[in-house]
Amino acid sequence: MIRIVNFSRENSELRWQLLQDLLSEIVESRLKPNLNTLNSILETVSMMGNIRQSKSLSLATLAEFKSLGIEPSLASYYYLLISHCKDRGPVSSILVDILNEIKGKSFTILDPKDTFFFVTAMDICRNHLQDLDLAHMVNTLLHVGNNYDLIGDSYKESVYYRHFLALKCSLEPFDTFMDFYNKLVPNIYTPEPQIMEEILKSLELHEGYEYISQLWSDMIIFDQTYRATLVSLLLSIMSNYSPTTQPSKYLKNFADIAWKIWDTIETQSEEKEKKITWTGQMLGNIIIISLKADLIDKAFMVIKKLLQSPLDILGVPDINALRLFVEYAIKEDNGVICLACIQYISDAGFPETVELATTVFEKVKLDVIQVGRLSNIVGFNVAEKSPNSKYGESLNTTTQ
Repeated sequence: MIRIVNFSRENSELRWQLLQDLLSEIVESRLKPNLNTLNSILETVSMMGNIRQSKSLSLATLAEFKSLGIEPSLASYYYLLISHCKDRGPVSSILVDILNEIKGKSFTILDPKDTFFFVTAMDICRNHLQDLDLAHMVNTLLHVGNNYDLIGDSYKESVYYRHFLALKCSLEPFDTFMDFYNKLVPNIYTPEPQIMEEILKSLELHEGYEYISQLWSDMIIFDQTYRATLVSLLLSIMSNYSPTTQPSKYLKNFADIAWKIWDTIETQSEEKEKKITWTGQMLGNIIIISLKADLIDKAFMVIKKLLQSPLDILGVPDINALRLFVEYAIKEDNGVICLACIQYISDAGFPETVELATTVFEKVKLDVIQVGRLSNIVGFNVAEKSPNSKYGESLNTTTQ
């Protein structure tokens, strides 16, 4: 009867009045309340809309039953947590008081909702309090005696470790976090894509480049290589890696990963429901990663992709990626790939087209035909920019 109070009255005052009437009948009938009575009351109170009233009534109920010699179970504390730690309510530290009270105790299941305590407590540590020390206290309690039996089913266990891992990821040094990650993954917990994204962002923040190969391997195992958000983020992180300030030993590994991503996207089945669509940013990052690994031929494949399939690509690469390609192509003194990149830069409408075309003209050995193509791209005779150029007369003659 107690558990249906919330469905029998419209507001908190009427529900509490009905609950008091029911409790009075229990007393008059000389029935002895028990743990089930306590948890039924706490559940009812936790569902009341008035947060302040819910808090005070839950604490008063717990105190009253303790005076009767009825000890709470983990379900009782679970109801306290959901009464005090509402999403839109003020921050409550009741979990600290609960953990101090039950620290070191071993529990057995006395109520079906006992298995909700640990996952809810860890959720509160992460989302309500952002308190890692408290999360460690919850985890220590979980491993006391047979308490792990009360973590619930595999889904609750997964949610528990999702919260714990995410909290450690955001608050611990990355090396320390990865020590915990390696103990947990994949034997106990498999990170969901959202958590993997948080891990990659933390890696980027802490410049934990040495872990990229491992996390990429895990993404393959967890079938997350078709997640556009993860793939794009990973490419961005690898492209920002600077061998001038970091060991250059990772460059080849990063290029290998980038081109595995390329192969994965390029060979997607047309029938696949969620296909990854290339973005200009992703392709620009592959260009940067390839060039840093001295794979200019690979980078040129991306330029050709940009030229040949512009309608299949969302957006355009950053001009810095294209500028870097031009710089490498100039070092190679390769007019063909220089012109290809300048053509794309012009097609994409970058205002830097003239500047980069002039640089190519001045620094690369171009034949007359190539100079003519370059002039057509920029819309004027680039040879006129250089009065001493040997191409000027030939081009004028050709034009005539």
